[in-house]
Amino acid sequence: MSDRRRSVRLAAAVSSILTAPAVAVGAGLAIALAVAPVAQAQETAAQVTGFVVGTDGQPIAGAQVEILHVPSGTTSNSTTNASGQFSATGLRVGGPYRVTAKSEGHQDAVVEDLYTQLAQRNSVTLVAQPITQLAGVEVTGASERDVTIGAGSRFGSQDVSQLPSISRDIKDVVRLDPKAWVDPTNSDALEVAGVNNRYNSVTIDGVRQSDDFGLNNNGYPTQRSPLSVDAIEAVSILTAPFSVEYSAFRGSTINVVTKSGTNEFSGSAFYYKGDDGLVGDRSKDRNLSFIFEEETYGATFGGPIIQDRLFFFTSYEKLDKIAPQEFGPAGSSFPVTVSGVTQAEYDQIVNIAQTVYGFDVGTRTETLPEEDEKILAKIDWNISDDHRASLAWQRTEGNEVITSNNSTSQNRISAPSNWYNRAILMESTSLQLFSDWNEWFSTEIKVARKEVDTSQDSLMGTEFAEMQIRTPTGGTMFIGPDEFRHANALTNDLDTIKLKGNFFLGDHTLTLGYEREMLDIFNAFVPRSQGQFLFNPTAADAAQGLPARTGIENFQLQLAQALNYSNSFTNDADDASAFFGYDVDSFYLQDEWQVSPDFKVQAGVRVDKFSGSDAPLLNSNFSTRYAFNNLSTLDGRELIMPRIGFNWQWRPDTTIYGGWGLFGGGTPNRPQPP
Repeated sequence: MSDRRRSVRLAAAVSSILTAPAVAVGAGLAIALAVAPVAQAQETAAQVTGFVVGTDGQPIAGAQVEILHVPSGTTSNSTTNASGQFSATGLRVGGPYRVTAKSEGHQDAVVEDLYTQLAQRNSVTLVAQPITQLAGVEVTGASERDVTIGAGSRFGSQDVSQLPSISRDIKDVVRLDPKAWVDPTNSDALEVAGVNNRYNSVTIDGVRQSDDFGLNNNGYPTQRSPLSVDAIEAVSILTAPFSVEYSAFRGSTINVVTKSGTNEFSGSAFYYKGDDGLVGDRSKDRNLSFIFEEETYGATFGGPIIQDRLFFFTSYEKLDKIAPQEFGPAGSSFPVTVSGVTQAEYDQIVNIAQTVYGFDVGTRTETLPEEDEKILAKIDWNISDDHRASLAWQRTEGNEVITSNNSTSQNRISAPSNWYNRAILMESTSLQLFSDWNEWFSTEIKVARKEVDTSQDSLMGTEFAEMQIRTPTGGTMFIGPDEFRHANALTNDLDTIKLKGNFFLGDHTLTLGYEREMLDIFNAFVPRSQGQFLFNPTAADAAQGLPARTGIENFQLQLAQALNYSNSFTNDADDASAFFGYDVDSFYLQDEWQVSPDFKVQAGVRVDKFSGSDAPLLNSNFSTRYAFNNLSTLDGRELIMPRIGFNWQWRPDTTIYGGWGLFGGGTPNRPQPP
C-alpha cells in the first residue's frame, strides 16, 4: 500500500470520528425524522420573540414590550421595529411570564401564563385595539407558537416532578424522548437514535458534564447522576438542532438548567428507604444470606436575598447504601456460588497467603458500603432591567466497590484484596452574564470550570502482586490487587469561555460568537506494575523426579508457572503517567431571517479549530507493525460545519420544520486500541 493511500485512509478515519451530517424534517408535533447524529445543547437561557399588530393585522412600530418573569420580578424590555417585531434573549427558563405591549393610541395588550422551555423559541403575536373602542387594560387578542428550528423534546420542572423515578437519574427524564433508550445491560448507557452512548453530551448550567475520558458507560463524569432531579428546572434532548451554537457531539444533546430562587421562599424535602425485608432467605434446601439497604434523603431551599433583585437556591441529596456482595465459594451461604472453588480450597489459599507470604487477603463480607452526595448552590442577580447574572456551584462525590474477577461462567472467585473502591469527585462552577445593551444588540458571556478526580484504590493496598491460583476442582482464585489497579489514577480539568452577541436588524437576527474549551488530562495507568503470578497444576516429570502438583501446592511452594509484568523503563510507574490536553477555539456566524410571521429561515456556519502542543513519543515498534507512526494529533485540524434550517406554520394546527447541517465531536479522549 502506498504512503498516499495510507494518508487518505487515515484522514477518512479521523473525519468519520469528528463529523457526521444531519438532516431533519417534521410536521407539527407528531411527525419528526432525524437521520444521523444528534447534538449537544449549549444554551442555558430562553428566548421570546413576537409581533405587535393592530386589529387590521398591520404591524405597530415603536410599541414598548415588557416581558416579566412573575415569580422573580425579572423584566426584559424591547421595542418593536418597522415590521412590528420584538425579541428578548437571555431570559430565565420556565415561568410564568407576562408579556405586555404598550403603543400610542392603543390599549395595552397582555399575554399571561407564558412558559418558556430550554432551547425552544417562543413566538407571541399580540393584537392591540384602539383606545376609542375599549377602556382599561385588557387582553385584546394574542396567539403563541413554537418557532424552534430542529427536532427534539423539552421538559419543564412540572414534567420532572410528576415523573416517577426510582434511580433519581436525569436519564429517567431523557428516556421520555421516543428516540432515547437506556440499556440496562450496559450500566444504563443512554443511546439516542441508535448512536453509541459515548457520543452523547450533557451540559448542566452551561458546563459540559459528559465523560471527557470515555471510561464511564453511564455517560457522566460521576459515579451516578451528577445532579439531584429535585434541582432541575428544565431539560432538553435535541436531535439535530440547526443552530450554530451546538457542537461537540455526534450522539444526543442533553441540556439541563437548574432551578433559581424567586421572590418567595420555597423548598422541599424527601426521604426514601429500601432494604432486603421483602427478599427471601432460602432457595429450596439452601439457606441464603442476601443483605442490602439504601437510604436517599435531601432537600431544596431557595428564595430572595433582595426582593426583585438577588436570589439564591440550594439543593442537597445523599445516598447511603449497603450493597450486597453476592459471590462466594461452593458450599457457602452466598446467593451465587462458584462451583470451581470450594469453601475448603478457598480457606486453604487464604491460610497459605497468610503463613507463607505474610499477606492478608481480607475477610469476605456479605455487604459493601457505598455513598453518593450531590450539592448545588446558585445565585441569580438582576443587576438591572438590562443585565442579569447567574453563578452556580456544583459538587458531586460518590463511590462503588467493584468485586472484580467473580464469575460463575469462568469459574473465578476473588478475595477482598482483589476488589477495589472506585471513587469520583466532580466540582464545577459557572458564571453567566446576559445583557441587553440597546434595542439592537444583546450579549451573553460565560466562564466555567469543571474538575474531575477519579481514583480506583485496591481495598488492601497495592504493595503486593496479583496472584491467580488454579484449584483441583477447575476454578481460579484471585488474591492481591487487581492487575489494572496497580497504578491507576485519572484527573481531567475543563475550562470554558463563551462570548456571544445578537444583532437585531429588522427582520434579521445576526448571531456572532466565540468559544474556547481547554481540556487537561492526567492519566496514570500501568497494569501489572506490581507483577501478576499464575500458579497452575503441573504434571509429573520422571526425568527430573518431580511429582504432579496442583496449583494450590505450587502456590504453597512459591513455584509460579508464569509471571506477567509491565512498567516504565525506569521501573517506576509514576514515570509512565501521561499529561496531555488540547484546546478548541470555535467561531460561528448565523443569520435568522423572519421572512413573515409564519415563516423563518436560519443559516450559518461554525468553525472548530483544534490546537495542542502535547504529542506522544515515537513508538518504533508501532511504526514497524502498522507502517505509519503514532505521532499524529489533532493539532492544527479544523472542522467547518455549515447549517441551514426553516420553520413554517403552514396552518394554525400544523408546523413544518426542516434543515441540513454538519455536526462533529463527542470523541472520547483516551487512546483507543489500533
